[in-house]
Parts: sequence; C-alpha cells; structure tokens
Amino acid sequence: MKHRRLFFALWPDKGVRQAIVRQTAPYLKKNNGRIIPAANLHITLHFIGSVDEEMAGCLHAAASAVKAEPFELQLDTFGYFARAKVAWLGTTHTPDSILRLNESLGEHLTDCGYQPDGRKFSPHVSLMRKCRRPVSALRGEVSIPWTVDRFVLLESVQETIDGRQGVSYRVIEQYPLS
Repeated sequence: MKHRRLFFALWPDKGVRQAIVRQTAPYLKKNNGRIIPAANLHITLHFIGSVDEEMAGCLHAAASAVKAEPFELQLDTFGYFARAKVAWLGTTHTPDSILRLNESLGEHLTDCGYQPDGRKFSPHVSLMRKCRRPVSALRGEVSIPWTVDRFVLLESVQETIDGRQGVSYRVIEQYPLS
C-alpha cells in the first residue's frame, strides 16, 4: 500500500515568495547554512506525516469542512530555532485569524485520528537550515505583506536536485478561505 508524507500549510503566491527571497537574502548571506529554495517556502499549519490513500481522503474531507475568513499577515521579524539550527521569518503581530484557522483545522482533522501536537502554534516561514547563528535585522528593514486567502494540502517528496538528495513540496489540494 502506497504511503505519502502530507501536511497542511499556508502557501504563498509567486509575488510573496519573490519578496521573501529579495528581502531576506542580504541577511541570510551573512550566515553559513543551507538556504531553503523559494519553491518550498510556506507556513506549516499541521504536519500529518506518512498516510495511506484512505487517510488522505479523510484528511481532504475534513479540511474541506473548515470555514475561515481571509486575513493579512505581515512577515517582519527573524527568528531562530537554536536546537534545530533553523532561521525563520515570522510576524511581530500574529493575527487571531491564523490562530483560529490553525485551531479549526486541527479540530476537524481529529475526525481522521490526527492528534495536534499540543505546542503553541508559532507561524513562521523557515528560511535556512544548518544555520550557525541567528539572523537579525533592524525593525522595519524586512516587511512583507501577505494576503492569505487559502490553505493547501502538500506532499513532501524526496528527490535528487543538482546531484543532492532534497525535498520538494507538491500541492495536492487547495482550500479557499471565504
């Protein structure tokens, strides 16, 4: 039986991706690490893991039932997960809308046997792995507006990219916010 590694995320459009890369590149270049490709930039809502097709169908049905309004995010602050050595970009003011979306989606997914991990949701876009030290900028130097009008179900796929093993993400389904 085929299994797929799935997760739900906020998936930026091309303009937001380009702005993230353009505005964060000068700060990331000052650090040694592995920059995450623009095509993989996202905010994880819920990581599901390896599932079969039956479970994938249940997840899709559960996500389809989520009702939420579009909202605005302002990506404007760097952060660092020291233990994982990951630099990220987040928001200084987390809108209640994203917290409600995350909570509602998690509640709907429990119908499929999924259990949210219980940690406080901290929306962020991972920018660099194997990062030696935190990335920093002065307030206002990085500011990326993002109108969030959908969330997606993604599949994580291992593949060889430029002779190295890597991961790419494929959109399986989109769920509009209305």
